[in-house]
Amino acid sequence: QDPRMPKSKRGTMSDAWTLNIDLAPTMLKAANVEPSLFMQGRDIANLYLDDPAMDMQRGGEGVDIDWRKDFYYEWNMGDPLNASGHPQTNLIDAAQALVTNEWKYIYWPEQDFEQLYHRSIDPYDEWDLIKKDNQRNRSSFSAVSDGGSIQTT
Repeated sequence: QDPRMPKSKRGTMSDAWTLNIDLAPTMLKAANVEPSLFMQGRDIANLYLDDPAMDMQRGGEGVDIDWRKDFYYEWNMGDPLNASGHPQTNLIDAAQALVTNEWKYIYWPEQDFEQLYHRSIDPYDEWDLIKKDNQRNRSSFSAVSDGGSIQTT
């Protein structure tokens, strides 16, 4: 835990998306070193430090900081368009994905295969909405957002 964290926030959790690219900027800021401009991550301490300067950036005391609402990731060591030549096929296949609180879309370029999951209803990505009858699930499911429940048919 960050020793700068106020005691009132120790042991608490946040639903904010933090990524591995946020670690270096966070550690550098903790050491009073400005991260390089080419770094893509953000200082996650903005989510938990009680700092009047940060409160002003947020628009006043008690206002949440504008934080990421989604993220994109890509794993591909081959051709940028179709992943041909990706050296880790069948070990870690090339993939591209867009993830939000509500949805996860994944594209597997080597197989030209897409997947879509409704994360608030299916938090474990078990029911592919693009191809409902996939290898992991031979039943047909209808997702019902009535109270967040899932009903099987």
